[in-house]
This record gives sequence, structure tokens and C-alpha cells, in this order.
Amino acid sequence: MQSTLVWNAVEVYTDGSKINDQTGSAFCAIANEAITKTWKANLRPANTVFQAEMLALKAGIEWASTANEEVNIWRDNESSLQALKSFNVKRKITQEAQLILLENARI
Repeated sequence: MQSTLVWNAVEVYTDGSKINDQTGSAFCAIANEAITKTWKANLRPANTVFQAEMLALKAGIEWASTANEEVNIWRDNESSLQALKSFNVKRKITQEAQLILLENARI
């Protein structure tokens, strides 16, 4: 997992949230000060904020893996980053995101 900031890269911003019984995930990609990609998903009311954050992060990582450019990914959730850095991961979504990151040095 890359830990340095790449200048002139595509910037991907991810977020997940839950308000009352509505849970959602989203990301957007920005290149040259223009939005180039957006994605969003509605989740079930039983889903947690962590699940929403991880889904948004994984979706952003998947999209970034198809980009032919360097990509910086930004998120506002420390627990999702800690999950990605962990060696003892049980959640399939986190494992899948880790594998994509390991295969793509541009992210």
C-alpha cells in the first residue's frame, strides 16, 4: 500500500454514512479540477457505518485499479485504513481491497 502523496494524480474521495435507517457509500474521482467519475450505493438499514466506509473505499480502489494514471485515495475513516493495514483480516470486502492494492502500485 502506497504511503506517499503523488502530485498531479487523480484524486479519489470516498465516504460512507448512516443516518437513521439509511446507509450509503460513495466516491468521486477528480482530475484537473473536474469530476471524472462518481459512484454511489444504497445499503440495507442493518449495514454499519464501517461497512459503508469499506464499500466506498473498495469501490474507489477497484476504479483506481482500472485507471491508467497515478491515483491518490482520500478517506475520512481511520478504522477502514487500519483494517486495510491489518494482517489478520476476516472480512471478505477488506481482503479483496487489500489484494487489489497489492497488485497496483499506482494507487
